[in-house]
Amino acid sequence: MSSMYPSVYRLQIHLHDMHTVRYRPEEMITDILEDERNSKTLLTEFFMKNKEPHLTGCYLYHEFPEHFVWNAKQKKWTERIRNNRVIGRIYTVSPYQGDKFYELIILYHVRGPRSFEELRTVNGAICATFKEPLKG
Repeated sequence: MSSMYPSVYRLQIHLHDMHTVRYRPEEMITDILEDERNSKTLLTEFFMKNKEPHLTGCYLYHEFPEHFVWNAKQKKWTERIRNNRVIGRIYTVSPYQGDKFYELIILYHVRGPRSFEELRTVNGAICATFKEPLKG
């Protein structure tokens, strides 16, 4: 038996509405698409949590697991009660994955983003891609 300390929490990354949804073969596609829980991911709920006034601009995505715990059943982040040491690691993205790679770079530098659009915003202007904000 082995253990790892501190524990490492892997964080998914995806573009807007491009996340993986798991379902059973017998489920109807319309039911899957209408189920609100299927639109909730670690990343989208990170954005939602950052909309809370006391969290605005506080944490980078990979810092979030140090302060919050992901409740997989409810699909939401809740404040960490125990002071367990946790390190957040974002899944690796290849530069060949284009916009997803640039999104990753931005997530490592922008504190408390509240949406995908906010990640692409520079001086009040929303850029069309995640690459554009990095050109400056």
